Amino acid sequence: MWIIVSYFNRLVDDDLIMVESVKELGVWGSMIHFYNGWNTRWAAYLLQCSFYQFWSFTSKPIYYNLLTLLFMVSCSYALINSFLKKTINSLISKTETLKFSILFFGGLILTSYHIGDTWFWVSGSTMYGWNLGCGILILSILFNEYKWWQIPILIPLGCFIGGAAEPFAVCFLIASLLFLFRRFKKTTKIPIRLITTLIAIAVSFGIAFAGKGHEVRSELLPSIGILEIILRTIYFSLKIILWHSPLRIIASILLFIPFYKLGQENKLTPNNNLFPFLKKKVLPIFFLWMEWVFLHCLLITKLMGNYGPPRAWSSISLLTAIFVAYLMFEAGRSDIYQQLKAKRANRISLKKD
Repeated sequence: MWIIVSYFNRLVDDDLIMVESVKELGVWGSMIHFYNGWNTRWAAYLLQCSFYQFWSFTSKPIYYNLLTLLFMVSCSYALINSFLKKTINSLISKTETLKFSILFFGGLILTSYHIGDTWFWVSGSTMYGWNLGCGILILSILFNEYKWWQIPILIPLGCFIGGAAEPFAVCFLIASLLFLFRRFKKTTKIPIRLITTLIAIAVSFGIAFAGKGHEVRSELLPSIGILEIILRTIYFSLKIILWHSPLRIIASILLFIPFYKLGQENKLTPNNNLFPFLKKKVLPIFFLWMEWVFLHCLLITKLMGNYGPPRAWSSISLLTAIFVAYLMFEAGRSDIYQQLKAKRANRISLKKD
């Protein structure tokens, strides 16, 4: 399906403008031009202009889409492989890991709020799709044991996130700082890899924040007061949580059933009580997800006066896919289905008695 959509995909709108710009100004010159003229996502512009230098107005982005597919599946493979090595005792084959990686990326597509803009529109994909791959790679590295060569990899990944998608960058920074604060209360160890990543994101975001393009864009966007920002943020957050997300979450749960079965194959000590799983796993993750949605909406509302286009919510999609896959895996390890089945059987037998 990805190949079929990619084949019939076309360059549109911003793509055509930027192809022309690259022909006139070159890759670096085009990046500077748009950095000063509209928005300041310099890293995303640098990436997409690098692609545009090989294209004409009639080019089809099928090779770009296939490269995006390869990149995202590779990132997903790195994350799944790192996670499974850290959490289960038995080893699974590379082929099985690849299957789960493709499955995970499929879940990420399902949870995307606008599949076309996030994955098949080149301008949107470089800003809102590829930064997710960078985030996935960062998580995969942090799951692994420390190696010196990880630092040179984390720096460009952090720089791309900071210079490609403001909401994801700021949410990642705040969430990581909160994590570091909680960890510092327990241990004095400094996680050098995470600190390096945060510095890279912060510096890159600072470059983006300093761009003149913000001034141009701000003049065309509505300016609202603090109270209205808060009220709109609450409304938009609830709309994403209650209206835009439920079907996507349900679809990803059904798709991620193999993660449940994988968890079943690596069961924990039997626990006949469902409530510890809900209390220790589901509720904390659900509240963390809602906090991310609220913070994300707050940032975009402050910037745009509303919650922006669906492609801008891509970091929420990533968090949803990660959390649902993880909870399905943990539900399998706790054998939740068998617990529910046993409870139902007990209720039926009690009624008969």
